[in-house]
Amino acid sequence: MGRRSAGLAALVAVVAVAAAVLAAGLRPSASPSLLADPDAPTVRQTPAQEKAFGGEPIVVVAKGDLATRTLAPQQLLKLVDLEGKMAREQGVRAVYGPATFLNSALVQMEQVIERELGPVAKVADRQARAAVAEARRDGASTAEANRRGEEARAQALGPKLRQYSDILVRLGSVGIPSLANRSFVLSVVFGASQEPKPRFRWLFPDREHALVLVRPDTDLSDEQLRALGDRLGDLAAKAGMQDVQLSVAGVPLTVAATADSFTRDLLRLSPLVVLLLAAALLLGLRHGKRRLRLLGLAGGSVLATAAASRLLGLGLTPATVAALPVVLGLAVDYAVQLQSRYWHERRAGAAPVPAAGRARAALLPVLGLAGAAMACGFLALCISPIPLIDRLGITLAVGTGLAVAVVLGLGPSVIAWRDTGGAAPPELPFGQGGRSLARPAVLAPLAVLAVVGLAVAHGTKVQSDLTALAPDDLPELERLQGVERELGTSGTLRLAVTAKDVLDPDVITWMRDAGERVLAGEQRLRPGPNVGELLAGSGPAPTADEAAGLLRVVPRYFLDAVVTRDRTRAELQFGVPVVPVPEQGEILQHALDDLKPLPPGVEVAPAGLVARAVQSVDDLEAARPTLLLIALLAVAALLLAVRRSLRRALVPLVPTVLAAGVSALVLRVSGIELSPLGAALEPLVLAVGVEFGVLLEARYQEARTAGFSTGRAREIAVERVGAAVWVSAIAAAAGFGVLLASDLGLLRQFGVLVAIEVLLCAALAVRLVPDLAAALDERAMRRARAHRPTSAPRRERVTAEMAG
Repeated sequence: MGRRSAGLAALVAVVAVAAAVLAAGLRPSASPSLLADPDAPTVRQTPAQEKAFGGEPIVVVAKGDLATRTLAPQQLLKLVDLEGKMAREQGVRAVYGPATFLNSALVQMEQVIERELGPVAKVADRQARAAVAEARRDGASTAEANRRGEEARAQALGPKLRQYSDILVRLGSVGIPSLANRSFVLSVVFGASQEPKPRFRWLFPDREHALVLVRPDTDLSDEQLRALGDRLGDLAAKAGMQDVQLSVAGVPLTVAATADSFTRDLLRLSPLVVLLLAAALLLGLRHGKRRLRLLGLAGGSVLATAAASRLLGLGLTPATVAALPVVLGLAVDYAVQLQSRYWHERRAGAAPVPAAGRARAALLPVLGLAGAAMACGFLALCISPIPLIDRLGITLAVGTGLAVAVVLGLGPSVIAWRDTGGAAPPELPFGQGGRSLARPAVLAPLAVLAVVGLAVAHGTKVQSDLTALAPDDLPELERLQGVERELGTSGTLRLAVTAKDVLDPDVITWMRDAGERVLAGEQRLRPGPNVGELLAGSGPAPTADEAAGLLRVVPRYFLDAVVTRDRTRAELQFGVPVVPVPEQGEILQHALDDLKPLPPGVEVAPAGLVARAVQSVDDLEAARPTLLLIALLAVAALLLAVRRSLRRALVPLVPTVLAAGVSALVLRVSGIELSPLGAALEPLVLAVGVEFGVLLEARYQEARTAGFSTGRAREIAVERVGAAVWVSAIAAAAGFGVLLASDLGLLRQFGVLVAIEVLLCAALAVRLVPDLAAALDERAMRRARAHRPTSAPRRERVTAEMAG
């Protein structure tokens, strides 16, 4: 026995180390793609758009008066250096900022002048020098001689200058183009106005702010994004721009930092949930500290689940953080059931090892069925188009199976180890008397409330706002909110424009006019890059020749920000406030309406984070009733297939359906908005709660098979399983409730709601399942007795005939 125990301990140690190594490789992720159906029409354009133009921008805000500070010659040179260093950082797709824009425009102008005016300019220079020399011979002053020279140059350049004057004026050229030419810089940015030109508001929102947009690569992990944000922050701090405040913020950095909080949550919550479960075991079982060994079984189950998550590629997401404490509670639940059955066997006189074996043999069918039913309920979540809900279901289903395997595989050896006897099963914390709850006067009102609750469940609002889901004290969130206060927006509304040629003059004009309509119709939006405004300005629609000339002047670097090289895809962008997602949905719909009518052959579709968030809310709200129905059907089908009795299949489900329906009604009436994980609330509670009903109903049937009356069988089920169910429910609720200490709002709400519903399921199951099973049994017996007299006369006639 000792050698066998040593071998088993060595095997367990090896497996535990391997599982720990695998679990340590989990990488946190909070990608917005987890919250939206990737195949939904409103987000289908996102991958192509991100591939063409990069991910959501990281924003560097330069605060200071543009005319006197930010765009001053010395400051502008420092900004050129800063943007250049940022563009060279690993993971940066492109940088669009004031200095890059001005410098690119300057280079492009020089190229145009050299290319288009080169030969004529040489002739004009010779004529200008000759005019100056002639004026000097005539005795003219230096100023007069220079004036005559400029007139001669202008006369020679006249035709070409008239051809390109509109283009150069549109770019705002004043004097010799140069970053050191303050007049040139200010004319490009402001023109004749006191505010920046509308078509450049995406770089200069107002005269106090300039923006540097850093577009990261789309394949960066959250960890790489955080590292990139840190490097950009260091570069901004070392830029040395006097009287100009630089801050780095953006939705990608906030999302990446939120992912990092998952790891911190697990490290902080793990000891807390262990303490809560230990307290539940000590208070519920009340048989010494050795009962804490059950936590070892639960810990092994969690470790195995984390390792499986790594192997299955599920990652470390909010679903993982929500699932692992639950698996811990479920494993303790199973261990409590095994321990309780073991004590009954020991009280019947069996030695520790045989008692442990009998306990496992007795529990294997019922606990295996309960675990399978729970797994079916969890796997029903995979029907959801939302990847986060799908991963939650898979993680919980895998964790349930592993918890059953670990507890039944290793549990008997653990609970029998060094058992000196004296144990007794736990008792219910309240009396077992009272009238049966399985009465029409009680069940009918509960059923009505549950049906109403399930019917209106789809109307419960779900929110996936970034500010509500991220930790409250997250520095990246605080900086993002600071940008929101400064500029009124901190997010980006991206619209994908596709056509055979998005730079066709008609399409260019439409994009310019459509952008103006969108901004006029929705005051909460701010201008973003718009190739129509950049090329068409505020004048009449350009001709084909004018459009071609404009494209030669506008820097290719900036065209790449909004137009693909093949000219089949463009992007309209607007600054959008980080408001509740339903409001963003309204803003998006208004924008799409204002873009109409579309030119022939042009298509527009939402893309990016806002589109994903809006779609996620629609999907989460619409899927809730369907998920519950599918989970209910899956669990009922499994119970029916195993029990081969409709009555035995449905009785364990009654408490969970009642709890889910009543809770849904309370949520709907109270107006509580659910987090994304809350969309899985009812199916998850159904899966967890069905175990209580299965255990109680199985124990009742076992007593009936042993020959006990319905009343006594009901009492045995409550006495021998009810207390263990309560301890199990408290353990499971502790696993959920510990999420209240999470930094993440979606986990806090999810944990509290599920913990309450699990306890409600336990209360209903203990008081209702044995009563309902007994009532249905008695009803069946009454029907059987009612049919017996009809066959008595026939039996009497047969007997008489045989006697005769």
